Amino acid sequence: MKTKLLSLFVTLFFAGAATAQYAYFPFDSNVMDQMENVQSMASPAGVSFVVDDARGDVVYLDGVDGYISLGANTYDQDEITLNIWLNWTTEVDFQWWTRVFDFGTHIDKDPPAERNVMFITTFTDWDGDGEGQMQWNIHPYFWAPGTDSVLLSQTSIIRNRWYMLTMVHHPDYAQLWLDGVLQSEIELPGLHPSDMSDFEDIFIGRANWNDPLFTGKLDDFTIWDKALTEEEILELYGDFASSVQIPVLESARIYARGDNVRVELPIETRASVEVYSITGALVYKQENIGSVTDIRNMHTGVYIVRVISGNEATTQKVMIQRR
Repeated sequence: MKTKLLSLFVTLFFAGAATAQYAYFPFDSNVMDQMENVQSMASPAGVSFVVDDARGDVVYLDGVDGYISLGANTYDQDEITLNIWLNWTTEVDFQWWTRVFDFGTHIDKDPPAERNVMFITTFTDWDGDGEGQMQWNIHPYFWAPGTDSVLLSQTSIIRNRWYMLTMVHHPDYAQLWLDGVLQSEIELPGLHPSDMSDFEDIFIGRANWNDPLFTGKLDDFTIWDKALTEEEILELYGDFASSVQIPVLESARIYARGDNVRVELPIETRASVEVYSITGALVYKQENIGSVTDIRNMHTGVYIVRVISGNEATTQKVMIQRR
């Protein structure tokens, strides 16, 4: 169904621009490019294909051995857009530098300053608040170490939730999008993607450094040989989002975080939260909570947290232990 949907979308939306879509990886039952422009290969272990309630057939990387390698011509364009759906399912907190993509040359082959590097991570936390941000680094070999062009997301990645990640590299600018929302934009000095295309090791889910592998699900990876516009990205996200029924409370996470109770929802939706003491007394209530809600400064004790959205409700027992 996804393949038919995307093919229809591309035919209608990019009429007259048949060369715009360069590669398409449905990740339904293999890691092959349906357009046969980019070679790819799954690692010998750690890659499997599963059925997801929201997305249907997807690929799963186990975070231990699983990754996908792409061919050397992946980034050899005058301008490019990478678009992928991802669901990060790791159980490890604060896992810095986990890669979604890493295009470069492995650390064992060349010194870092002497090669082109382009990578994006699920989590960095430079301000130390524990929230974390996605980070996209663009590092041409002729730049000194530490002078990368860096884009940081404004939105933290919530685990066990689907996101549409879009990366636009135009010679004059780079843009990082998440779920059709622009997260960051920087100017580039006439840097074409093809100026960096001598990558030897191009990975999905693995780093060229000794950093964590991606744990989770991936779906519908597409490459365009053009910089998509805001209108095109919004239509792409809306097209898929409207076709995917994402379970809301079924995928909610409710847990203690220090002396806070955190509620994470898989999508922005109308929901409310109620917190009860173990004796049944209502101690907190909030309407219209966001996708991430922190109920702060709770006293030590056991609480019953109830989240309601429409006719759905879910309840979780949470223990707070103040230090």
